[in-house]
Amino acid sequence: MDRPSLRLMRKLPTRSLASLMLSALTVALLPADNVLAAERRTIEAEEFQGLKRYPYFRDHESGWYALEGTCRHYGAPGKGYFAMIHEGATSRIATKMLTKPLPTGEYQVFISSCGLYWADKTNIVAVRIGGVESRIEWDKKRRSFKFRWFKGANITLIQPTTKIELEAVQFGGKGYNHIYETSTRSIPVDQIYLTSDLTEKTGPSIQGYHMITSGRDEGAQVIAKYDKTVYRNVDVHGTPAAENEPQVTPVVLRSFDGRKNLWPNSSFEGGGSDGWATNSGEAKGTYIFSERDHIREAPFHGAYCMRFPGNLPHFSRVVMVLEKGTYTLSAYARGKRDGGQLRLSILPIGAKRKIGKAAVTAAATLTSAWQRLSATGELEAGPVILGVYGACDLDALQLEKGAAATTYAPRAAVEATLATPHLGHIMYSNRPVTLTAWASNSGAQDAEVKLRYRIVDVRERLVADASVAIPVPAGRTVSRPVILEPKLRGLFSAVYSAHGGLDTPEPVAEGELIYSVLPPIPEGMPRHAVASNMDNVEAVQELMARMGHKWQLYCKLYIDKPQRLCPKPGEFKWGEARKTLTMAGKYGMRTMPALWPGYLPAHLKDPYLSTVESYADKRAITRWVKHPTLGFPDLDKWKEYCKEVALNLGDEVQWWTIDDETEMYYSPKEFARITKATVEGFELSGKKMKVTHSCMGDYTEEMLAELGDEVQLGGFGASSYNYEYWDARKVQHLQKRYGLPWSCIGVGSPRMPQFQHSIPGYSSLYNLTARTAREMVFLTLVQDARVIGHYTGRMWMRGSLRNTDYPLMDYDGTPLSHGFTYSCIPLLLANAEPVEDIYLEKLRTVVIVFRQNGQLGACTWANNFHGLDIHWKTEPRHWKDFTLPGAAGKVLVAGMYGNPRPDTKTTDGDLVFDLNEEPTFIFDQGLGDETFLEMLRSATAAPRPIELKLAFVPNGRGGVDLGVRATNTTKKAFTGLKLDANFPPNRMVSRTQWMLPESVGAIGDIAAGATSWGRIRTTAEVAFPIENATFTAWVTDTAGVEHPIYDTCWMTVAPRLKPKLDGDLSEWDAVHPAWMHYTYSWGRFGRHIVQFEKNGEHFKYCWRTDARAAIYSAYDDQYLYLAIRCEDDDLVSSGKDGDRLEIKLNPAVGEVKGTKSYVFEMRRRKLVGPDGIRTASKRRKTQSYHVKDQKITIWTSEIAIPINGLNPRPGSAVGFDVIWHDADRDGKETVTGTWRWAGRSTSLGSLFFGK
Repeated sequence: MDRPSLRLMRKLPTRSLASLMLSALTVALLPADNVLAAERRTIEAEEFQGLKRYPYFRDHESGWYALEGTCRHYGAPGKGYFAMIHEGATSRIATKMLTKPLPTGEYQVFISSCGLYWADKTNIVAVRIGGVESRIEWDKKRRSFKFRWFKGANITLIQPTTKIELEAVQFGGKGYNHIYETSTRSIPVDQIYLTSDLTEKTGPSIQGYHMITSGRDEGAQVIAKYDKTVYRNVDVHGTPAAENEPQVTPVVLRSFDGRKNLWPNSSFEGGGSDGWATNSGEAKGTYIFSERDHIREAPFHGAYCMRFPGNLPHFSRVVMVLEKGTYTLSAYARGKRDGGQLRLSILPIGAKRKIGKAAVTAAATLTSAWQRLSATGELEAGPVILGVYGACDLDALQLEKGAAATTYAPRAAVEATLATPHLGHIMYSNRPVTLTAWASNSGAQDAEVKLRYRIVDVRERLVADASVAIPVPAGRTVSRPVILEPKLRGLFSAVYSAHGGLDTPEPVAEGELIYSVLPPIPEGMPRHAVASNMDNVEAVQELMARMGHKWQLYCKLYIDKPQRLCPKPGEFKWGEARKTLTMAGKYGMRTMPALWPGYLPAHLKDPYLSTVESYADKRAITRWVKHPTLGFPDLDKWKEYCKEVALNLGDEVQWWTIDDETEMYYSPKEFARITKATVEGFELSGKKMKVTHSCMGDYTEEMLAELGDEVQLGGFGASSYNYEYWDARKVQHLQKRYGLPWSCIGVGSPRMPQFQHSIPGYSSLYNLTARTAREMVFLTLVQDARVIGHYTGRMWMRGSLRNTDYPLMDYDGTPLSHGFTYSCIPLLLANAEPVEDIYLEKLRTVVIVFRQNGQLGACTWANNFHGLDIHWKTEPRHWKDFTLPGAAGKVLVAGMYGNPRPDTKTTDGDLVFDLNEEPTFIFDQGLGDETFLEMLRSATAAPRPIELKLAFVPNGRGGVDLGVRATNTTKKAFTGLKLDANFPPNRMVSRTQWMLPESVGAIGDIAAGATSWGRIRTTAEVAFPIENATFTAWVTDTAGVEHPIYDTCWMTVAPRLKPKLDGDLSEWDAVHPAWMHYTYSWGRFGRHIVQFEKNGEHFKYCWRTDARAAIYSAYDDQYLYLAIRCEDDDLVSSGKDGDRLEIKLNPAVGEVKGTKSYVFEMRRRKLVGPDGIRTASKRRKTQSYHVKDQKITIWTSEIAIPINGLNPRPGSAVGFDVIWHDADRDGKETVTGTWRWAGRSTSLGSLFFGK
């Protein structure tokens, strides 16, 4: 025995020494192959003794508390809660007693926490186990905005223990890269992990957690490994499916009639934008080819040559090399003047359409006369493009097999193409839709070419399959119009061939034309104006104006930043700014620049508030503490700067946004000060300026409350693309309430695939296009946004054959399906005004009603549910036989682009069609307003064969199963069914992976018209509420047909308790409440707006408390007791028109039929319920927890409902829900927003009876 071990033994008490020696003897006597498994414990910090549970930050809490953690990106820790403590806490130690003693031995100690966004020192916590301490310390350099494991010092236990303490020792900083979070120093801890395996490097993954809790010892590496694969991962964008499988039709390199040249349209006879594109990877290098580049000036061959402008890289369409081998590239070129450099290269296209290194390159120094350049090299079979580098006229292009260039000749005597003369091939539905067929004959005899074309739309629906015969005299090039009927709006791919390529079993093309047909662009400024953040390049702005854009937004202007406009005191640079800001006007667009108070030169900054140190005491923490320049303006200097901007640029530009996505950088209170100074500065100029914002709707409401009535804004807005239903309704409400227009500044879709069917690897874009269409309907009809902006409108091709940086257009100037839809729907609804939203409860579908040009219209789709999580997939995604009663002949049913739906059937005077996720428009053509609205309210659909609902149900052993209620709506039995489920990974909901150790359950046969329950085991216990737990489940029949459900499950726990009904809730202190709470923020720990049910737009900003409720429950042999603590900014005690609570109970969990409702009204300071229901209530005025200058009412109610028929016993459950109709006075009227505890659930929540 070594000396340190001997010294330790001398210090041990006799009992401990004996225990240690006995343990050592036991290990020594074990067989060599029977090594003891490691001791591993995962301990949830939120389950330490006495920690109260809240869904919001409690900055002033006296000690540790449990905070809900259901954020989409930062990790939903553990069981949906974690322990939190703030610097002001006076009690910094939390304690937990283990049910099973921790044995003696050496242990590693880990905690799960997340790093800090702002810190000036380290976080330190101490974990004490049986009095032995391990300190865990982490600094700001190791910050991570997801929960991760941090390691402390090892500890050695010399006797078993059941006591663990967690102490906050030092608070290093604050902030978790969220929005609207605490500005106090704080420490979160999710789990504590103890392991006797000293080889482990980190804590367990979620899979390892299940291994440990189930008693399986799989070894350190297995326990730590996180398997990113998800059981039955749902493709969020996988539906709706296209009508047909897309047909990829490549343009192949081949020759005809024994000729050598393989390149199509090599004499450039077939139009000026035959698949050519230009992009240097820089904004200024953008150019859109059109007929103006189709040159007749002394071509080398035929009637035309092609002009390539500027010293820019130009690229051909993608073509396919069929065979590997030696090839020679040649062409004739000339320059405007002598000395220009030209390089032609064949470039392979790799995975993800990456442009590879040049395989064959020909180069020359140009003169003003035609000269031939050529080069030979090896090509692999596969897709390639031709790169043209340099300004030139090009003609007689030839690619041929072999090591030498032969005399030029086109690849066929007669060639033909399809094109249009329009920039971007963009046309409009109020004019004839006409393509141009080009044909050239390089032979000596007159000929006729038969050009076959095949046109499909974004649904992969065949629009046309036809041919056009074109007589071509010898040695001539001709063109002929091809008029398309019927005239349809949409984006179309037309592949074509003049030599039978489309007639083969595996069709090949000689070219492809992407063209589009938009609704006409309205004159002037419509109610809904399309906009984007374009580059300051005339080619781009001309193109986007053709797409119907009316505004150039500020994100890519750059010249409007104070650093450039006023780099030094008194030094202003207006010339370049004026040129940039007026460019869009050439194309009928307006410009909306920004003032950028964060991008400041030093002389305009507040010297302290612009430093990182100011976040220690003066600045509120925000999501981007590290703003690009940490700028906070000196408000007096800022006011003067704004005056100068107005005086010098105000005649050219009147609309100015202050900053972009302001919620990232400033608190509402801080930004209100900047806004006030900005408006005052503009007013000093005497110019008629309009000041607007880019900040989220709830933030806007709070900021306006800070401003009061002192400041008059011109408008407001935000990056409101992708807002969910209630977010969007909030935007519409704000515009009505304040009489100001809303601008959506961005964002959009970061990288959208191309619609080109001739490029290998193409797959249908219908699903993504339908999603864009839904978003545009939300922007126009639900938000009622007046400026609909996208980030971006750029034309950037950086190393691959696709536009990047949130594109709308493809790199050749044709619209992407996303970009076309982005323009088409706002143009279709240019002056549509929202009327009302009709909720079809049985279908869980919202029908959005609008008026345009005096007529009513409506729009809906299958899963247009007001509780839809757009980042996941809410069922149903399809309704069969959606029926509009009495609509035949008096209603037009149209697809997302306003074209009549060909699949609409007439049955007994009704219109019948299927609804999927593509928006369907319904236009009144003779019913009249009231009849049209009644028709919509009466719409029905065929039931789904198996109707599903989810709920937490008792497992009969004191635990909880995930119950799947399946009802057979058909006239035949379902047998041999399979059941499985998963959870939405990394979503804005409770991370339910922890409670599903298995994904497969069991379900019995279901007779015709009958209902059966399936079950999937969970690890949930009847101990704490579980809220907002979201699952997708599938019942699969023997034919392989899946019947899915996406649902949200809620449970709360009622312990056995007999409270005194007096309105005082102090005796409920030990009961864990369920919560009604919301936050609009998308970057957060909280639960978002899932509990809104009706008129959710009337719920205000989450910090300036509008409504919040804690719901406690208990029972005895006679009563179910409820205690509800409501926080309300405006308690309206006027009976049925005021604040009301509604309690719903059902003896059968998961059922809706048989539910009993109890309605309670606030009347003259008392809660009044149905006869026979005992109640007691109190109320008091107090200061809001979050906002110092806000007074709120806290009203507490206790309710005793007779237990009749509920049969409570420990481990059993009933259906349960609480609905709060929150009434508020808004000016002269009273408005009501309705929300429910079991938000988004298809049934009720579950109330479990505890011990």
